[in-house]
Amino acid sequence: MNTTLILITIIICIVVLFIGKLLISNKSKEPRIIPTGPYTITATLPGQITKIFVTQGQAVKKGEALLTIEAMKMENEVLAERDCVITDIKVSVGQNVMGGNELICVK
Repeated sequence: MNTTLILITIIICIVVLFIGKLLISNKSKEPRIIPTGPYTITATLPGQITKIFVTQGQAVKKGEALLTIEAMKMENEVLAERDCVITDIKVSVGQNVMGGNELICVK
């Protein structure tokens, strides 16, 4: 009886992990639309701004780090999604942000 219960628990855990992995992998395959005109980059997660690497008026290349958000003791860099020019910086170092808050305006 005890062995059967342990075996069932292990099988359920394996199934849950497999389904979770499928859901995550399918979600990441959705195409991301990158705006071509002026737009505002927003926070994708809550955290604190720890570094800002750019200044207003600066031209940046695709993939260049714009700023860093620390969330749960991990630093997450926000990268430029395309070549652009920084038109406005809406945050400052030390500021707490929530998901969806405006960070940087670009054109």
